[in-house]
Amino acid sequence: MRLEKYEIEVIENYWIDIEEIKKRVKHREYEVLKSGENPAENAFIERHTTIINGIEQLYSELDEDLKTIVDMRYWNPSGISEDWLIIADRLYMSKSQVLKKRKWLIEKTAERIYWV
Repeated sequence: MRLEKYEIEVIENYWIDIEEIKKRVKHREYEVLKSGENPAENAFIERHTTIINGIEQLYSELDEDLKTIVDMRYWNPSGISEDWLIIADRLYMSKSQVLKKRKWLIEKTAERIYWV
């Protein structure tokens, strides 16, 4: 699978923005219910729920190295993504090894959320 640079950025942003995506889905569900529609038939809710579930399920299956990458790069409590070299140092591996793991993570995410 060959993802374009912009696709990788979009998928990485799903990881970064997962909490915001959850809030938007809850808000949209409230709006849809209030209007009398069925939330299960709303395309926005359906698509974003797929993203949330795909990311959460994949994260639960990751090994410790990949969880460290996600935690440091995408879910850093400070809101600042750690540099790839800092992550590599933490994991005692090269930057290229970390980037290969990131590539795998992004490709698996794309599969889980039906991007490809």
